[in-house]
This record gives sequence, C-alpha cells and structure tokens, in this order.
Amino acid sequence: MSLTKKILLTVLILTFVPLIYTFYTSYQAAKQAIEKEALEKLSVIAQRQENRITDILRIREEKITLISNNSELSSVLNLYIQNKSLSELQKINNILVDAKQDVSSIKHILFLDTKGRVLASTDPELIGKDFSTEEFFIKGKNENVVNIQNIYEDNSAEGVSSMPIKFNSNLIGILSIKTNSSYLFNTVQDYTGLGTTGEVIIAKRNSNGTPVLIVPLRFDTDGTLKRTVETSYEPIYSALSGNNKLFIDEVDYRGKHVLSVTRYLQKPDWGIVVKMDKDEVFAPVYRMRTIFILNFILILVAVSLIAIFFGRTITKPLNKLQHIAEELRKGNLMERAPESQDEIGQLGKTLNNMAIELEVAFNLLRDKHKESELYKRKTNELTKSNKKLEDELVQVDTLQSLLRVEEEIKEIKNKIGEK
Repeated sequence: MSLTKKILLTVLILTFVPLIYTFYTSYQAAKQAIEKEALEKLSVIAQRQENRITDILRIREEKITLISNNSELSSVLNLYIQNKSLSELQKINNILVDAKQDVSSIKHILFLDTKGRVLASTDPELIGKDFSTEEFFIKGKNENVVNIQNIYEDNSAEGVSSMPIKFNSNLIGILSIKTNSSYLFNTVQDYTGLGTTGEVIIAKRNSNGTPVLIVPLRFDTDGTLKRTVETSYEPIYSALSGNNKLFIDEVDYRGKHVLSVTRYLQKPDWGIVVKMDKDEVFAPVYRMRTIFILNFILILVAVSLIAIFFGRTITKPLNKLQHIAEELRKGNLMERAPESQDEIGQLGKTLNNMAIELEVAFNLLRDKHKESELYKRKTNELTKSNKKLEDELVQVDTLQSLLRVEEEIKEIKNKIGEK
C-alpha cells in the first residue's frame, strides 16, 4: 500500500470513527427520547379517550336508569305483573314513547319479557319480535349492559343499553334503549395529537370470543363490526384481557409498524388501542439521519481530498528523494535533493551530504585507480625494457663467445701454419 493511501486511511479512521460513534449515540438517544415522548402522548390520549367513553356510557346508563326508575312506569309494571292486562301493557308503551321524546338521541326503547320477546316498544314494528339470542338481552338479564350493534349502510350504528327489571328480586323483564352512536364515533374519530396516521381502535369480543371492531377505522371506515382482529396484533388482545400496556413495535392492519397504548373498559368489556405509525413518530430522527448521511458523504469527499492533497505534499518530496537515491546508486553523484527546514528537507540535506562524501570518496578511489594503472603501465614497460636488455645481453654474450671461438680458431690456424 502506498504512503498516500496509508495517510488517507489513517485520516479517515481518525475522522469518521469518532464521528460515526457520536452520531450513533446521539441518534439512539434522540430516538429513545422521541419514542418515550410519543408513548407518553399516546398514553395521555388513551386516558382521555377512556374518560370520554366512560362518561358517554355513564350518561347512557343514567338515562336507562332514569327511565326504569320512573314512578309511573314502576306502578304500571307492578299492575302488569299482577294481571297481565293489555291495557297496562299499552300504558307501558305510552310511557316509553313519552320518555323517548324527552331525549333526542334515543332511537327506540324496548321492554322485553324474560324470554326475549318485545312486549312494548316506541317502534310498533318491533313489538312481538324475538331478541332472545341477542347479546344485549342475554347479558341484560343479569346486569346493566352497554354495547354497540347493528351497523347500517351509512356506517351508522346503534348503541344498546340494557338493564334487568325486577320485582321482589324476581326478574320480570328487560328494559333496553337503542341510541344513535354517532357521538361515540365522533369522540373516537377526534385525531387531535395523532398526526396523519394515528387512530383509536375500540374492539369487543363477539359470541365466539373473537375481537371485532365497534368503531370505524381511520383508514377502513367500512370495517365496523365486520372486521375481526388478527391474532398477530397483540395490543387488542392485551386490551381485552384487561391490560394497560405499551407496545413499541407492532404491525397493524395496514402492515405498518406502530407504537401502541392499550386501555380496558371493564363495564362494557371493551378494549381501546391508541396507535401511531413509527414512520411518522420517528420522522424527525429519520430526517436527522438523512442529513447526517448527506453531511457524511460531503465530509468524506472533503476529508479525502484534503488527505490526498497533504499526502502528496509529503510523498512528492519523498518520491524525489527516492529518485535521487536511485540515481546515486547508479553512480550519478551529481544529483542533489531540495533542502528545507522541515524533516523531509533535513533528510534531503543529509542525502546531499552523503552524495558529496561519496563523490569525494569516489574521486579518491578513482585517483588511486589511475595511480595504480600508471604504476602497472610503467612496471610493464620496465619489465619489457629489462627483457629487451636481457635479450641484448644474451646476444652480446653470444657474440663475445663467437668472437672468442673465432680468435681461438685463428690461434689454432696460426699455430698450424707455423708448423
């Protein structure tokens, strides 16, 4: 790996590891704070809805109690119990009609016998009908009941309140009031503080024990009393089990991840869930994350360019020194490095001094080599001269020997001639 890359990698690590760690801790802290705040807000809204619905149901229960406590109605019911007279039954019906006129939200008032048959009603068409299988009758025989039923094509619904009528502790019939539940829907459909995705869900158990919705959903207004709740959506089941809990990651009927808060209404046995999409709750954090990513990219580019620039200011002189060292290795001792006051400049100065010393040493060595060559050449010349001289001496000796022989021959010849 080149030095520039090492410098770049080091700078990036030193810059972005602390930056990423700081962002991550800040992101998690902000997310937890927003989540806590959102759950607290949902809890406040859930409590507010619980109080509103409780007040509505209490008012409805007070209405039916007020009607049942009507002194004239009690007197007529006693007479009817004694003689089962049709005239007394008609009086009961008239009293119910008068009571209905006093309260505009009441649609029908019914009086049913212990077998579920309507004996008297503000709606003549309901007289004689059998409601023995209806929940409001079955539960109404034992306790005051408030419920929602009968969703119509215009998505309106009836609120049904029932209470047992007793004489001498014996059950003689059921008094039931059916009211328009639009006011309950309006209360639930108040999305103040819930943004664009939050909503309030209210569910009850049907005859099979399966949770069904009793108010329109924000994103599915046709689902009231028709849509059952999937078993995977735990908040509704938790609410109907009497638990007030917080859920930080559930998937709702739209497939969205949501924060949920549950409440339980014991009297009607209803479960309330106030929820909001996590995408909306954490939108500020997600925006912060997006801004960080963009800034991260910009900083990455800027730091990389700066690191490369400063890396090259270091590596360029080093590359120059490397080139000069290579030239010196090749014997080009005239190359010189730039000198400055920084560390690289001092290294260049040292390299220059070394080059000068090498050049001096090389010149000395070259001079000695020349002297050696001169000595060798003169030695060779002297050797050749000596050899030539020796050859000449040999020739001289040979000539001298020949001369001596010649003189001896002459002496011999002279002696022979004298004889």
